[in-house]
Parts: sequence; C-alpha cells; structure tokens
Amino acid sequence: MTRYKNIIKLYFRGTITEEEAALMIFAEKFTEIWDKLYEDGWTDPEAVTRGDAYIKANPDFVGKFCRYRGDIISSDREAAAFALTAEAWEQLFEDFKN
Repeated sequence: MTRYKNIIKLYFRGTITEEEAALMIFAEKFTEIWDKLYEDGWTDPEAVTRGDAYIKANPDFVGKFCRYRGDIISSDREAAAFALTAEAWEQLFEDFKN
C-alpha cells in the first residue's frame, strides 16, 4: 500500500478530489497488472470477456479512466487488465482499512 501513500496524502490534504484519487489508484493498479500480463506474455480470454462486459456496462467510469490515462482501451491485454483491476478494486480498499 505504500505505492498509494502519496495519492492518499494528496487526497487528505484536499489537493485532489476523491474521484481523482480513485482514478489515480485504479490507473496504478491497472499498469501493475498490465505490466505483469505483458511480461508473462499472458492473456486470459475470460478476463478479456469480463473486461469487455465491464467496459460496456460502465461507460462513464471507463471514459474518465481513458481521459485520465490519455489512451483508450484497445487491446485484449488492456481489456483483461481492466477486468482484473476492477475485480481487485474492492480488495484495494480493504487493504487501506488495515
């Protein structure tokens, strides 16, 4: 969780909004997962399908994420990473509580 410490500090200082903090943390986790998938040369077809479904069901969040990131989600690996990040999202916040 130390990786997100600076983002959390910015939020509690009022420098960034809750939404900005969430996008920054989501982007950090997305990049971490995407890098791992890339290094391993791995793509999970089921994760791609879940990612595609999440993207279609949550266009507002996906749009904000893509604008923050400065890039669209255009590859199977990115869709898989997006799904895996979304699935890890709840655990991220549980970890902050501990």
